[in-house]
Amino acid sequence: NGIGMIPGIYSAKYTIINTNNYEWEDGTTDEVIIPWTIGKAKIKRPIANNTEFTYNGTQHELVVENYDSNVMTVENNIKTRVGVYNATFSLINWQYYEWEDGTQSDIQIEWKINKAELDKPTATVTEFDYDKTEKELVVTGFDSNTMKVENNVKTNAGDYTATFTLLDVDNYRWSDKTIEPATIEWKINKIVVNVPTAEIVEFEYDGTEKTLDVKGIDESLMSVVGITKTEPGRYTAQFDLLDKENYVWEDNRTTTQIIEWVITTPEPSYKKGDINKDGLVDSADAAIALNLYKYNNATVEDIQIGDMDENGMIDSADAAMILNVFKYNL
Repeated sequence: NGIGMIPGIYSAKYTIINTNNYEWEDGTTDEVIIPWTIGKAKIKRPIANNTEFTYNGTQHELVVENYDSNVMTVENNIKTRVGVYNATFSLINWQYYEWEDGTQSDIQIEWKINKAELDKPTATVTEFDYDKTEKELVVTGFDSNTMKVENNVKTNAGDYTATFTLLDVDNYRWSDKTIEPATIEWKINKIVVNVPTAEIVEFEYDGTEKTLDVKGIDESLMSVVGITKTEPGRYTAQFDLLDKENYVWEDNRTTTQIIEWVITTPEPSYKKGDINKDGLVDSADAAIALNLYKYNNATVEDIQIGDMDENGMIDSADAAMILNVFKYNL
């Protein structure tokens, strides 16, 4: 028992072979026992200087000092995805080895892979004018490998919100530490159309067709109603945008624009009741009035002259009034 390999407590026994002729220096000849020990090998504890990594789609390995694969094993020291991990270091043989502090329990080192941070996309130009073509919001910082975008391509006028969504929120986040979709407000402006105007809105009746002279008419953009008339009266010209979604009047409205205009009745150059225009109001005019009433064929001019009671027509009452004018020389 003077030789050992396995850690433990031993007793070395020493015996004098010939006690007849030999003795110990103290005069005794008894067997001498000397206890001795083989201690377990002291193993330095693993130490990690860097325990934080950033996700990049590849494997990360926790690198430690003092690791010796001959005397220990390790688990959970290699990972790819974001998370908090515990690398576990275990002694292979407790009979022979112990940590330098005299313990043999597994050692755990906590380490982590943090989410990769991405800058939110930004746009310099967020306002466009409608021109019937597709408009795309151009952004800086968009990466189709890590995010998707919606509502960034439009044609019609309107206010839009482009949405940028992370494809993998488990391993990525925005640089402001959030994971919710990022947004950019942008717009396509309506085309501004000049409101139609007319300088001359009053005409005098002469039996011919009158057309309102309107500036700003574009029949590819608007419908036009009520600008041509013949008879005396008050009229309303109406102008309606054909595409109210993408066009707007310069007054920022899309409702119907109107211009009020009139064809006036000319003042007669002859005496009231002188239907035959001979310079006299007499029985002949009364007879004509009765015939016009009877056959209902009075012209606008006839009515202007012969409508004595101004009820909008020539009838027997007008004929009677004409006779009174003649009779009493009014």
